[in-house]
Amino acid sequence: NTTHYNDVCSESNYVDEKGVRTCEIEGMTRFWNSSKAFFVYFVKRDEDVIRDASVRVFPDGIPVMHDLFMGNFEREGLYGPFISAQSFYTFIHTPDNQKTIDWELDAADTVVKLDDEWAADPTTNMRVEVIAFESVSSELVRGIEQDIPLIPLVFLIMSIFTALCFARRNKVYSRSMLGVASVISVLLSIVFGFGLLFICGVPFTPITQLIPFLIFGIGLDDAVIIMGSYIRTDEKRDPAERIADTIDDIGLSLTLTTLTSAIAFGLGCTSSIPAVDWLCLYSCPTIIAVLLYQL
Repeated sequence: NTTHYNDVCSESNYVDEKGVRTCEIEGMTRFWNSSKAFFVYFVKRDEDVIRDASVRVFPDGIPVMHDLFMGNFEREGLYGPFISAQSFYTFIHTPDNQKTIDWELDAADTVVKLDDEWAADPTTNMRVEVIAFESVSSELVRGIEQDIPLIPLVFLIMSIFTALCFARRNKVYSRSMLGVASVISVLLSIVFGFGLLFICGVPFTPITQLIPFLIFGIGLDDAVIIMGSYIRTDEKRDPAERIADTIDDIGLSLTLTTLTSAIAFGLGCTSSIPAVDWLCLYSCPTIIAVLLYQL
């Protein structure tokens, strides 16, 4: 009864016993020719369902393979009537085109609403679930969209953490704001990397939204290492000389670790999976930018 179901199925390659081009339906409903009128006419009680579902051949003469659409079932003997079944599967074979994808969203919503109704009904102990062509990508997008609010939270937490790490009781030597600035520099590197790839026209996918969590870890690791090396230098010397000694001490290490990370993601760009390829393309320049901003 969903909108456009007939339009979608009119492009199917399946033709039913009446000669009508429609979507092929496999599952429990096939015992009653997938017809509600047929079901209502022949089924009056639960025993009728068990009787019809226990047969070895569908009404159209096709042999029944119960394992394909019944889960965890029990029956009397090898071919006896069913005692119980935990789940039932129904497959609706639709054409693989844009019409189907658009219709699937409405169909999935319809099934979810039915499940909500059953869950709210204390007299019903049944649930219904749905999977469609777009289910995996839709769930991936939904999950990642729920993680987006975590990015500002990460920014706040890491700002507090670095501020505390760089803080001192001495007002002269306390560098809390420098800790906050290091977090801002990581944010700027993300803006740089994403902006550069936007200009180049590289697709932005939901998986790409995971990069900020990775970059915050890499960037703040560099910041702590640089600051630790700087603090170990002689406080009586000129700050410019102390900075020079700091970079001389850890500059090569930071550069090599950044290059190894960038090369690793660069090699990932050869992946045949587009989403992985684009993820690595976004990561490469962003990781290099992190080092430059931290320095």
